[in-house]
Amino acid sequence: MLTHQKVWGKYGEQLAGRFLSQQGYQILAFNQHYGHQEIDLIAQDGQTLVLVEVKLRCSQTFGTAVDSLTTNKLKQLKKAAAFLINHYRVSDWRYDFIAIDVNPIKSSARLRHYRQIL
Repeated sequence: MLTHQKVWGKYGEQLAGRFLSQQGYQILAFNQHYGHQEIDLIAQDGQTLVLVEVKLRCSQTFGTAVDSLTTNKLKQLKKAAAFLINHYRVSDWRYDFIAIDVNPIKSSARLRHYRQIL
């Protein structure tokens, strides 16, 4: 059974994938697990493999989507990246972050793309 949080998370990943596709990226995979870590989205930008963390917030009670990128979260992302890079011997890669803040009342969303966060 999907929880409310998982439904919104999946929606955010779909928005991010659509956005990146419109920017010319090739989407390779969603929700890939490497060891105990998960990568939300994997894409190709030219010759560069792009690992993408996606955060969506429907409320600012706990801050904006950008606020969720904490030092602890960055450590987790580094572990996931290290596992993937070592396992597949990838040399040209980067980690991007897509923050999406949704206003359900106005039926609007603000998406921000941050390149190379690690």
